[in-house]
Amino acid sequence: MNRKLALNFRKHNDAELNEIAYFIWNSLHNNKDWLDIQTLLPPIQKTLEQFQHYRQEAWNGDTQMIIIKNDFKEKLISLLRELGETIQLKAKGDEWLILTSGYETAKPPKNAKLEKPGEFKVLPGPMNGQIILQSKRVKGAKAYQYQYTRGPVNNETKWETITSTQRKIVISDLPLGIQFFFQMAAIGARNQITYTDIVSRFIA
Repeated sequence: MNRKLALNFRKHNDAELNEIAYFIWNSLHNNKDWLDIQTLLPPIQKTLEQFQHYRQEAWNGDTQMIIIKNDFKEKLISLLRELGETIQLKAKGDEWLILTSGYETAKPPKNAKLEKPGEFKVLPGPMNGQIILQSKRVKGAKAYQYQYTRGPVNNETKWETITSTQRKIVISDLPLGIQFFFQMAAIGARNQITYTDIVSRFIA
């Protein structure tokens, strides 16, 4: 499996970044498994030393020192990301090489369960032939899908489908006196989809 490295260093505070950068440099320095990237280490070592120096200089809150320290922090983050991308490319998923690099692997994304739309309602609109479909907001949904059909409802049913980012829509120009069936779905960030129960209503 091609494991990705954790390269989001901006989430760390100064002390954490200092510790992480030193651990990576120390893990790779003279590492016989990573001899081909040794020339990439001196800039990281130098920038880390400068970052450490100006962290101390900025300790008393000197504005100019803080600005310089932050500049070296950004440079260090950039160098660590570039090196990490090289490590990831050369490792080709080799667990041992990744482990000896000093870089952490990114945690796999959680497959959060997507709830179906709650309190799904099918209401008459302000004009004849109109139907309002609405529900409560679904956490994690990137869009909603609205479907309707004359029926009968079975495995062969062809649904008319409307996709929207809104949790409330109005459908117009439906024929009067006809029974329609409606359902709604939430669509998640990974295109997972959850449907409501089917609701029927005569169009007035």
